Amino acid sequence: MLLLELREIVEQIDYARAFAALKGVAFLLGCIQEPKVPVSTRAECCGIIATMAQHNPPVQKEMLEAGALKTLSDLFFTNDQEDAFQARLIQAMSAIVRQNNLAETVFCKLEQSVPLFESALRKGGSPVVQKRAMFFLSALLTSDESDSQRTSRFASVLALVEAEYMATFVSPDTRELSLSLMLQLIERDLIFVDKRRNNDLAALGVDRIHALRSMDCDEALHTHAAIELELWEQLLSLLAKLA
Repeated sequence: MLLLELREIVEQIDYARAFAALKGVAFLLGCIQEPKVPVSTRAECCGIIATMAQHNPPVQKEMLEAGALKTLSDLFFTNDQEDAFQARLIQAMSAIVRQNNLAETVFCKLEQSVPLFESALRKGGSPVVQKRAMFFLSALLTSDESDSQRTSRFASVLALVEAEYMATFVSPDTRELSLSLMLQLIERDLIFVDKRRNNDLAALGVDRIHALRSMDCDEALHTHAAIELELWEQLLSLLAKLA
């Protein structure tokens, strides 16, 4: 109950900064790392970290100085049986990194940054972890500071996205995120699309568009199908220009 109240308080940027000034970041990271604390409580502390950091550069800076990204990413691998906790860890890291150039650079240089996404996005993994990870990956690779060197570092992750996420293996929301990511990367020339890659993506797109147009589904899925169809049509149009 107290943590929920705290989260509501730090939703206000000034209060988040005040709590950070009172060593709140160290307190939260300590709780998150303590195995004797219930997992649900540790997850809630991750949520508070995310709330404090989002669009709040001074708090993001303090979290970087506290080594929060290394701490949280290490914990991701030592709690691989706790999907909800892993999802919260990714949410916290994403909030610290997004729209902060220094934080993006720090995260990309972490040894575990690539393995983290490979693990989170693995086929058959938790849908909630996959969605959080895809959102984080998209923000990281399409930020204003992203470049081809960054996308090259995460080439194995993008290969996984192409192979498993642009068809039917994941939830509609996550599939839309993956399509939007690839579309933006190609539009901004952040990844190289050779003839083989172009043909493979085009073939997948043609098959998927055919399946979507012949789909008989309820209203909710129909909305997702319409969004996915539009994304595929945009991607095929872009690939045709590159061919």
